[in-house]
Amino acid sequence: MPVSGEIKIDDRQFQQALREYTEASKRDWSYILNKQLGNVAARASGYAPQGNKSDIAGLPGREWWPAFVQKVLKMKDGFTVTMRRKARGMERFVPWMDTATREMRFGRKTKGVKVKYRGNVGRDVKRAEAVRVSRAIIKRRMATVNSMRAVFGIAALKFGVPLGKFERKGRMFALPGQLATPSRLTAWFKIPWSSKKKPWPGGTRPDAAADVAMKKRIGTIALQRGIDFVAKDMLRWAGERMRATARKYSAR
Repeated sequence: MPVSGEIKIDDRQFQQALREYTEASKRDWSYILNKQLGNVAARASGYAPQGNKSDIAGLPGREWWPAFVQKVLKMKDGFTVTMRRKARGMERFVPWMDTATREMRFGRKTKGVKVKYRGNVGRDVKRAEAVRVSRAIIKRRMATVNSMRAVFGIAALKFGVPLGKFERKGRMFALPGQLATPSRLTAWFKIPWSSKKKPWPGGTRPDAAADVAMKKRIGTIALQRGIDFVAKDMLRWAGERMRATARKYSAR
């Protein structure tokens, strides 16, 4: 069962900085709020940690890796790999949903097939199949390298602050949030951490609840650092504008 949670941070300095920034700016409140919330998310994305790709890619070369793959294959549910194969007969015309655009499409050349492997390598599972499982494990770990950064990067995109590496054509995001408008002067976004982790051989992998707790702890630190940075930057900019205005009038 998936486990989820949210994080909360201290935004008092940010609120004060927004007021001073708005007084010194010619922009309206809704524009400023959306822009600065996007900046907060972008900064948090930079502060969030990322995995080490070279370490993950080098796992198959470790002495203990084959034994680990064997343990995975001997788990109760084994290991399921999704592969592409050529669509045949009526399979080519079955409607399917494009996950990027959420549109229904018709006609396909290939289709995804789930294959489960379970048992002892060399007897129940061919060595070539064990290699396939090994590659799938590595691929899944690689996919999570930037997961901590991506969730904040997606929030930044939602508020109009571009972070190129997280932009995808036609990509849809369901991250909870609300942009401010001239008639509704509030804005917010949520980071709904979740986990579907299952038991894993080795005994050191956190369960779903522990995984969410870890994400919340790391995410809170990154977001707090992001909002503190943006607050200080707004206060610095507002101070410079006010001093410039004061010099302008004193010179008259």
